[in-house]
Amino acid sequence: MLFDDRMTLYHGSAELIKKPEPDREDPYKDFGPGFYCTESRELAKEWACRDGRNGYALGYRLNAEGLRVLRLGETPLGVLNWLALLLRHRAFSAKDEACYDAAEAVKERFAPELKGVDLIVGPRADDSAFSFAQAFLDGELSLEKLTAALRLDEDGEQIVLVSKAAFARLAFLDSEEAKGEQYGPIRRARDFLLRARYAETVEKDAASGLGLLALVEGGVKADDPRLQ
Repeated sequence: MLFDDRMTLYHGSAELIKKPEPDREDPYKDFGPGFYCTESRELAKEWACRDGRNGYALGYRLNAEGLRVLRLGETPLGVLNWLALLLRHRAFSAKDEACYDAAEAVKERFAPELKGVDLIVGPRADDSAFSFAQAFLDGELSLEKLTAALRLDEDGEQIVLVSKAAFARLAFLDSEEAKGEQYGPIRRARDFLLRARYAETVEKDAASGLGLLALVEGGVKADDPRLQ
């Protein structure tokens, strides 16, 4: 994503939100409390219809000049930063105690510092991306393959406002209704397509490369060349 100082963002919601407020946002989303947006109006409509009901794609104008942006997922290290935040805020399972302990180590070792951050830009952990992350935590997918899998969705990045300064720069533009009967199936089709792309391009020899246990037991640190 080419990040501009002034950009139009969209948020999918079951209700009209003309003035988003930091305190009302769900702390159990991908990166914790924040206002989750995309540059795609159509994708926002899919978000709005997650449960099959009607919703809205809400348009906003963001002036990001001077705001501090944290980018996740662009490199293997960025993917570990992304995964560490997910482990803090989303519920994962582990196939055995070794994988559980390794996941806890990733959470502690690679969680990025969020103090002073205004915006987070990183992959959405929707159904398909979440399943790729789970495969890595189960030792079935290497870090290199996970990084590649997260790049399969051209609209896969989300922009999350996390500070009061960022919310103060957001201005409501418009809203457009999204029909659940139309966008529910589109969302499911997107997930199916991404899983098919994953199977074709990533799944073969998926465990080859730097796996979860090797990463943790080998004491790999952020400055390791394999993570850059």
